Amino acid sequence: MNTTTRTLALAFALTSLPALAGRHGFHQGDGLNISTSGAPRSCADIKVRFGSRDVVREEQSFTVPGSVRTFRLDSPASGGIVVTGFDGRDYSVTACKFASSDSALRALAVTTTGGEVTVSEPGDETSGIYFLVKAPRNASLDLSATNGPMSITDVTGDLTLRMENGPLSLKNVHGKVEARTVNGPIGFSGGSGDWKVRAENGPVTAHLSGRRWDGGELVADAVNGPVTLRVDPEFESGIRVERTESSPFACRAAVCGESRRRDRDRSERTIELGSGTAVVKLRATNGPISIRDGAARPERDDE
Repeated sequence: MNTTTRTLALAFALTSLPALAGRHGFHQGDGLNISTSGAPRSCADIKVRFGSRDVVREEQSFTVPGSVRTFRLDSPASGGIVVTGFDGRDYSVTACKFASSDSALRALAVTTTGGEVTVSEPGDETSGIYFLVKAPRNASLDLSATNGPMSITDVTGDLTLRMENGPLSLKNVHGKVEARTVNGPIGFSGGSGDWKVRAENGPVTAHLSGRRWDGGELVADAVNGPVTLRVDPEFESGIRVERTESSPFACRAAVCGESRRRDRDRSERTIELGSGTAVVKLRATNGPISIRDGAARPERDDE
């Protein structure tokens, strides 16, 4: 592992919580505040504060060989994971460390064994890490995070993603994807491949662009949360919407003009949209489903 480390002692004055509403990746708990303006490209883009205390920071950069079977990372309770694809051969990783004291920062260690990145923490919540990862083409990723955001952009490969108490976003991701959130939202746009996406106690928001979904099926399941789907007017792939009786359905997209009902019974209702075999499958349990596009169309409710 090639490592470059530098330490900075900085104090960040964050604005009030309402002013952060337009920022991404904001987390607050036990005096810890983290905010980013969009997906961070470097550690300098991450603003951190522990109450009124100064923050001690350190950057640790290293590479993981692209030849490893799977790149595995379980992020600590405070922080986040940002992955972007690039043309390099290996995984390039920057660990943006932060802590409330020098001693807490020294106890925060990142090590690698093969393709697995592990974190040793001080044992309290006065520290955290934001991981910035560049992934090569055809990557194999196994990522987990708690309380912090995870975003994946322009990545092709085999992805297993787990998030608890935080948001997960995917943009232009292609390949096999298994993603699950608990108490947090999932949002994605673009992409292709064989996807299984599930959100428990959180919403699913998706944008289907282009003419079709290629490379397999997209299966999105929301339990106790809403599903919102934006569909480009030229999108032609078949879409199946399954919902329980307690899940309202509203549609104002171009594809809704030729919807077909396939109800099994009153407790399980199915609507098919588009043409051909359904490759996009949405299911909502105890939450509403909304399908729309950019056109100004009156919303149609299907009770």
